[in-house]
Amino acid sequence: MCKQGFTLAEVLITLGIIGVVAAMTLPAVITNTRKSEASARLKKFYSAMQQAIAMSELKYGPCLEWEYESIDDYEDPEQAGKNYDISKAFVEQYLEPFMKLKSEKKEWITSTQQKLDGYSLVFADGSTMNAKVGSCVDLSFDINGDRKPNKRGYDQFIFVICKRDSGRNNKQCFTSYFPAKTREKNLDNCKSNSYYCSSLLQWDNWEFKDDYPYKL
Repeated sequence: MCKQGFTLAEVLITLGIIGVVAAMTLPAVITNTRKSEASARLKKFYSAMQQAIAMSELKYGPCLEWEYESIDDYEDPEQAGKNYDISKAFVEQYLEPFMKLKSEKKEWITSTQQKLDGYSLVFADGSTMNAKVGSCVDLSFDINGDRKPNKRGYDQFIFVICKRDSGRNNKQCFTSYFPAKTREKNLDNCKSNSYYCSSLLQWDNWEFKDDYPYKL
């Protein structure tokens, strides 16, 4: 007895159902993949920075006592124009010798994508970090380098090396951007100003929770 196969109509209906399901689930899969990749890059960067600072402290002493020239007024053209050189000197002395940069060459770039006047470097995995010295040292980490969107809260996240107590929530000089003492406050800060999103992510162990304000 012959078994009857699927008709063309049945095949088309089945393919249509598969297409609808894929269309419904694929965006979520893509988003979750992006979140996982971003989370992994942030964890890697934070760990690398902690290790670099620890190694630098063996040579130069406690990070809280590192000396560097600061910029107090970015509206002053004379001061702002010096920031690249000051930031470059800071990075080259305290950080660059202890970090893994692009293997084929030390590729230093100006931070056009981040629109900062500081000094940038490219890591071995293609991510970048811009350092801008003020009263603290602002570090803008871009998880995918010069690839878009190049927006804070999406692929750029701000950290600080700060000697001021108000810039830290612990005794460490390197931390996320001016962290608050509760998750609720960190979430509110991230919503109102994307500079603070690194503090929310640090609170959440570098994971992008469902209520994270910006869609990756």
